[in-house]
Amino acid sequence: MAEKHYIGEIGTEIIVDMQCDISMASGCLFYVKKPNGSVVTWDAQIYGTHSLRHIVQSGELDQAGRYLLQPYIEVSGWKGFGNTCNFEVSRRFE
Repeated sequence: MAEKHYIGEIGTEIIVDMQCDISMASGCLFYVKKPNGSVVTWDAQIYGTHSLRHIVQSGELDQAGRYLLQPYIEVSGWKGFGNTCNFEVSRRFE
């Protein structure tokens, strides 16, 4: 991702290193807590063997502030969450 992000961005790649082999995972999602406290899910795809990737769509970065992102995957015999990460989104001209 770029160093600074703004409301309304489209096409930004969000890549999260899961720090283990997830090449056989399914049900991949990012749970996202927006600055206003609402929680949404974004589709995530396996990227390489250790990472998940999401490409930001129209309307997803619609608030300024801190976004919390927690990956979710399912593998044989296990379903669960990865470590939470965060990023900031700014208003234009900030």
